[in-house]
Amino acid sequence: MDTEQYERYTVREAAIRLGISEAAVRQRIRRHTLLVERSDGIIYVVLADDTPYNTADNTAIDTPYKTVDATPDSTAITRSTEYQLEVIRETLLRPLIEQNERQQERIAELEREAGSLSTERDALRSRLSTLEEHQAESPIEPTNAPETRPQHPWWQFWRDS
Repeated sequence: MDTEQYERYTVREAAIRLGISEAAVRQRIRRHTLLVERSDGIIYVVLADDTPYNTADNTAIDTPYKTVDATPDSTAITRSTEYQLEVIRETLLRPLIEQNERQQERIAELEREAGSLSTERDALRSRLSTLEEHQAESPIEPTNAPETRPQHPWWQFWRDS
């Protein structure tokens, strides 16, 4: 975007700045030839600092705000459209880009972690197979099990004592 600066004006201030009536400003707002911002129920007209303005008698020079390139086949982009694009870039795109960058960093971190976990898994599998081979070579002999009492129905519990 150019180095132009933008200012917010109330409808009355914009009318004075542009040298037109408040009704004309409202008509331009309805036709979307002026950029507006709404804040707390107040409508502000956004104008570039270089909007024509007659400083001798504090009235605006009556020229249309919308400027069009003189060549017929070129696309005409108004200053308000440029401002809207800048606002969209700053308020919508920049947070999305930052979020995307954070997600890319997190993905890379998770991929590194997955790589280390798969290495650890392979080491554990190797150790398990070694233990299984060792167990197969020398099976564990059962030791003398403690003597078990014969099983009786529950109601005969007191008869054996």
